[in-house]
Amino acid sequence: MELPLTIESLLKIIANKDEVFAKDCREKIINNFNKEDRNYWFNNVAWLEQSLKTINLENRVKEKKVEVDLLKTKYLFPHMAVLLRKRKELVWVEENDYGTKTICDLAWNNEIEHFIITLIDPTDFKLLNGNSLHKEIFDFIESTYKEKNNDPVFANLELPLLCDAIQFEKTCADIITNQGWEVRLTKRTGDQGADIICKKDSISVVCQVKLFTTKVGNKAVQEVLGAKEYYHSDYAVVIAKEGFTNSAIKLAACSNVLLLKFPDLEKFTIKVFSNL
Repeated sequence: MELPLTIESLLKIIANKDEVFAKDCREKIINNFNKEDRNYWFNNVAWLEQSLKTINLENRVKEKKVEVDLLKTKYLFPHMAVLLRKRKELVWVEENDYGTKTICDLAWNNEIEHFIITLIDPTDFKLLNGNSLHKEIFDFIESTYKEKNNDPVFANLELPLLCDAIQFEKTCADIITNQGWEVRLTKRTGDQGADIICKKDSISVVCQVKLFTTKVGNKAVQEVLGAKEYYHSDYAVVIAKEGFTNSAIKLAACSNVLLLKFPDLEKFTIKVFSNL
């Protein structure tokens, strides 16, 4: 149904702030639109007051506040420490050979989706407007993260720039250390295929870490197997930012090497002990 241009203009203004709400408003106006009032809607200078009354904008603003409060108090605040840690671990800045820096946040966005699916009650999901929920969580955690980084108490939350392999290895080592492992980084030369050596409950694990922009192949699997023998370890792991080729997956499966993508590193302990 075609609506007067004045109303369409109003809806466009609303849509700049909330597209879903603007769509709901349009449906409500159509349902309440009387053909007898056509001249009024087109010509009366009070169109703004009438249209705002029809779409109940004031009540929607109040409802939105209730929704935001529910999201924060019921879901975000109880898990804030974990969410901030995830934000630190799963977002980094990568620099290519030409000096161009790119923010890598795909893993963090996937984590937000996982948070929504596993924790948000279906009833609340509908109330919270699930279509915009991801963005609201992303924006709130981002602003909180930046605020905390300006507070000396949260100085350890400062985001590392993973511009080279050394920084990436240190970040992986920190994540494993946080899971209760005794972790040691090897020297840059003569490491015999191991970048990180981990020990926990008499179990020794060697890890090779790859910051490749493409999938890691067979060579990394072969090297970490050699490191396992050299360091007399119980288990071998390859950690990669972008995943693995099919041939690497097949070789790892028949040689009992664990392959982990960086976003899965938080499950390091579970993965290792379940594959021993």
